[in-house]
Amino acid sequence: QLTATAISGRDGLGSVVSPFLAEIADLVSAGEPALSARLGVNVTDLLSTLFRERLQLGSGEPERARNARLLAVQAWIDRHLDQPDLTPETVAVAHHISVRYLYRLFEAEGTTVARWIRERRLDGCRRELADPSLGHLGVSAIAARWGLPDAASFSRSFRAAYGMSPREYRAHTQ
Repeated sequence: QLTATAISGRDGLGSVVSPFLAEIADLVSAGEPALSARLGVNVTDLLSTLFRERLQLGSGEPERARNARLLAVQAWIDRHLDQPDLTPETVAVAHHISVRYLYRLFEAEGTTVARWIRERRLDGCRRELADPSLGHLGVSAIAARWGLPDAASFSRSFRAAYGMSPREYRAHTQ
């Protein structure tokens, strides 16, 4: 729906994203590879937010409200991924909504809140395992930084998601 659609850099979220991307391009061209990789993930998230915002402009008011609520919940979850006790129940309480409604928000995205939390945590671990500047941290320490304190459970989940153990992945990417 957004193919070949101009997004103004003068108003709305585009006015924030446009100068930011210009500055990032300068940093990346002069920067180190590890920094560039981390910035790339952040830029992808920012562009995803911009595109979602553009898609919502054509939707009705209830849909816009639901999407805004979902984005707020996802942003809150991202800020709390390091907490091992992060569950759908704690997310619902923090947003003053029922667990059932929380699951309906994520159902529209084709996932569940628990799966989304797990995938975000595993993706964060995967990025940090591939980051040479974090080579001094053990696999368990990286998992704990993302709210996954049980090393055995983390290793099983990581292998299921990426087809290799965290240690094998680290060795493969560095």
